[in-house]
Order: sequence, then C-alpha cells, then structure tokens
Amino acid sequence: GERPFGMTPSSVAGEGYLVAKLSEGKPAAQAGVRLGWRLAAVAGKSCTGLDFEATKELLKNAGLPVDVEFEALPSNGEFCTA
Repeated sequence: GERPFGMTPSSVAGEGYLVAKLSEGKPAAQAGVRLGWRLAAVAGKSCTGLDFEATKELLKNAGLPVDVEFEALPSNGEFCTA
C-alpha cells in the first residue's frame, strides 16, 4: 500500500466520504474503486454515522496496507460530480 490513494471525496455535506474523482494508476483505481462509492469501513472501523472529516482522519491514520470497505450506489442510483 502507498499514499496518496488517488481518490478525491465529494464535498456534499452529510454524505460521509463519497468518491468523486480517481487518479489513474493510483492504488484506489488499481483496486477497482468506482465513482460514487461511499467509504463504509477503514481498518475494520465502521464509518457509518461519521462525517467526512472523521472518515478522512481514519483513512489518514490507518497503518499500511489498509483494509478499506466501500458501499456501492444502488443499481438505480445516480451520481453526479458536478
């Protein structure tokens, strides 16, 4: 594992850490992370109910390699990065 992970979160308040941008060739893209996925757990710690800043801190302070879980959007969901 290496930092940076190559993913940029959405700035939508109240959505936790929602992936809005991926950098080609970085660990997140290589692992198959997709736009619109929400960070669900970092190193076994649930992100449910945490705001973006708290989730970002978990990710920043986790030892490498870090085990990260995501929630994908429902199949009928839409994600807009605008």
